[in-house]
Amino acid sequence: MNRGKPASVSGTSFNCPHCGTYTSQKWSSVYLSALGANEVPAVTKAEVIPSLDLIFNDSGYGPDSAQYRRLLRLANGEVFPAIMKHESLTLGLENIWVSQCYTCSKVALWRHERLMYPAESSGEEANPDMPPDVRADYEEARTILNLSPRGAAALLRLAIQKLCVHLEEPGKHINTDIGSLVAKGLPIQIANALDTVRVIGNDAVHPGELDLRDDRDTVFGLLRIINLVIENRISHPKHLDEMYSMLSPDKTAAIEERNAKAIQKLASGQDKKN
Repeated sequence: MNRGKPASVSGTSFNCPHCGTYTSQKWSSVYLSALGANEVPAVTKAEVIPSLDLIFNDSGYGPDSAQYRRLLRLANGEVFPAIMKHESLTLGLENIWVSQCYTCSKVALWRHERLMYPAESSGEEANPDMPPDVRADYEEARTILNLSPRGAAALLRLAIQKLCVHLEEPGKHINTDIGSLVAKGLPIQIANALDTVRVIGNDAVHPGELDLRDDRDTVFGLLRIINLVIENRISHPKHLDEMYSMLSPDKTAAIEERNAKAIQKLASGQDKKN
């Protein structure tokens, strides 16, 4: 049975904020090494890497070298341990701590009791079938949920509009799109939940219209509702199609012929009533 424990400054074993594994963590303090009077931080940016390829290759350090991998990690904004070349480290940084995962070796930065890096995500994880552009807003909302519930709610309402477009709706007016999805088979309970967050937010996806009532509970509800819509309109049909595709062509042909006859019979009965 897998164990689990939220990341915390009070533990030496918890779920790693990077890889999610429940494992041991090594804690470290942070010390400072001052730069020179006229020095500024040497920030490695991603756009300089292609121009350095020739230099690395000419010096015998190719893309597989430790030096090159270090450059890539710096350019990607990753935080990681490094051997310091300075002779003395005389200043410490109070209230800043570093935990390092035994499994993935990545580090996390803490200020007092709060995890600062990597950004902590909250709420329900995204459905694997979530479209990429919807997922981008969804994951960003999970990241800022604790810092700005209203910002997260606005992102999720935008994500709902994008999801409506993926479901072949215009995506301009959520109210109209919800009605159309109901007509296509979206369960009324899910539609009612969508209407709830729409009304609470007053369609607050336009600049300057963030609803003051958007709080953590609203955001958790939005996360859940988006996943429910995707499960109903994308995942469930996909799984059924996968099962159906396992049948041989002659079997599917017979089934389709049966269904066509049933539809024709139903339509004929309706015509007689009219």
